[in-house]
Amino acid sequence: MGFGTLFIGYFFLLNIAYYSYTDAIAAVIIMLALYKLSGINRGFMRATWTALAFTLLSCITFGIEVYSSFASIGAIDTVHTVTSLLRSATLLILHVFMLDGIHEVAKEVGLREIALRSRILFYAAISLYSLNILLAIPALALVIPSVALAVASVITILGTLTLTACVLVEIYRCYMRIYMPGTDEIDVEKPSRFEFVNKFRAHEAERAREYAEYRLEKQMKKLEKEKKNGTKTGKR
Repeated sequence: MGFGTLFIGYFFLLNIAYYSYTDAIAAVIIMLALYKLSGINRGFMRATWTALAFTLLSCITFGIEVYSSFASIGAIDTVHTVTSLLRSATLLILHVFMLDGIHEVAKEVGLREIALRSRILFYAAISLYSLNILLAIPALALVIPSVALAVASVITILGTLTLTACVLVEIYRCYMRIYMPGTDEIDVEKPSRFEFVNKFRAHEAERAREYAEYRLEKQMKKLEKEKKNGTKTGKR
């Protein structure tokens, strides 16, 4: 299940204090989830490649962090600054593509509320991660007072944490309301003794039906478009 896996991987991004140790785990899981969703639209496809870059960066950052705990690294502050800048830039691009993918698929299946919220989060992610990139530049301290930088940093950290939590909620809503390929078939012929299991199976069956209708509608639109293009070509 793409959205379910994405929820698990994205959850690790809530760790904003020691992200050097958990980003690698988050990046790998997010990449696998987006790969499952990459066939849905171009947003998820592009996000998959960005997640791959995030995975490589996270592994390098983790290696630097582990190595620096055993041996000294020259200009370690510069290394941390560069990795922090690259992390913010990569997450900015990842959020842009991922939220665009969520917006498109939610709009196609008629979930307007999710589509609207994902678009709002799209612009919020651009603003917050751009600010993160700006605040990571050391030269900024020469222009802006340290107190103002400290306040801006606290606001940005809280804003990023809030953004991550909101995106996590939207991913969970997508998991609950949008059925995607990769979910095992549910055996509904043998009711369970437990009512919550039966409800879960019924919910999964309903999502499977909705997704089948979604794929059929998408295929019909594609065929209709190809038919119109063929008619235009024939007239010429």
